[in-house]
Amino acid sequence: MLGSMTYPGRLPRPAQIALAFVAATTACGTAAVSAPADSGVLADAQETPDASIADAAADASADCPTNTWCPVAVPYSGGFGKVRAATGDLWWTGAAGHPEQTGAVFRWNGGTPVAVGTTVEAWLNDLWVVTEKSITAVGGSRTAAVAQWNGSSWVLDSPASGLGLYAVTMLGADTWAGGGDPQDGTLTLFRSTAGKWLDWSTKPETLPGVVLDFWASSPTALWAVGRVAGHAGRGYIANWDGAKWKPVVDSASDRVSAIWGASASDAWAVGASGVVYHFDGNTWSANRRSDNANLTAIAGSGPNDVWAAGYASDFTSAVVLHWNGQQWTDESPVAASQLRGIGVVGKTVVVVGTGGVLRRNLP
Repeated sequence: MLGSMTYPGRLPRPAQIALAFVAATTACGTAAVSAPADSGVLADAQETPDASIADAAADASADCPTNTWCPVAVPYSGGFGKVRAATGDLWWTGAAGHPEQTGAVFRWNGGTPVAVGTTVEAWLNDLWVVTEKSITAVGGSRTAAVAQWNGSSWVLDSPASGLGLYAVTMLGADTWAGGGDPQDGTLTLFRSTAGKWLDWSTKPETLPGVVLDFWASSPTALWAVGRVAGHAGRGYIANWDGAKWKPVVDSASDRVSAIWGASASDAWAVGASGVVYHFDGNTWSANRRSDNANLTAIAGSGPNDVWAAGYASDFTSAVVLHWNGQQWTDESPVAASQLRGIGVVGKTVVVVGTGGVLRRNLP
């Protein structure tokens, strides 16, 4: 059993979280609110969203100085969720209206994020991009929602049952969509083969609780993270070996929220209380933690360039951490915010949350 963390409460729907980037007078219009040196991500809503970042971004310079967090103008002021890198761009999910009614997928290639097609009648939490004309997005707050982009329109392809979905991935001919209830850990898990959704929620070889993220390094090395059903805040990391799911990490009181890897022998998972786990190809081990922080997202460009994002446990500030191959450093933006996603493409890091988007150009 690895480590222990304090479970911060129910996983918030993104539109319930306040992401208020407070405008300041800097070269690129970044915010000016102090951020603790060691903070994180994942808890209940405390405020209503603030659209101030959109205003700041509209007035910001088109140029963003190196190693400076700069606001990005966005087409909607709603919340934003997970970020995925694909086709040389960054893609993320978000709200285009009321958080439980209308969602959208956004594509960013360095300019203004562009909504892909029209909106979808469901909040979207995650997506998987095969090509520009083949995207699967999942979400829903109380019932599972799946939307397929065919290059010209979104088509709803939701399972007949299940709670809201938080994660999706494709592995060969299979698509996995997972979610459930983050409050009590109830699992929702579907596997689609040949276009038909099969309910894996109650199979003996299924996952131990709600799914919050997936990551795969090969067709027989798919990983899932989340919270164990019936145990307040207790998290897990599980592996799919091609036939069954097998939990390999029991994180005691720590919910595990996100996972990413540079290779099959170099993967990372993050979660509540700022916990960070590392996988060396054989064993997962606790790498770092912080009781006053929660982490909900992780991504990178390689083994010496890994980024994790989240927010402080008291909801007052954003948290961004960077791994350079030797140690973690605090690279948090000066903003009162709660971050939900992070992505890296080329020499740019992008963080997103309820209310807005920030970018940082790397050297």
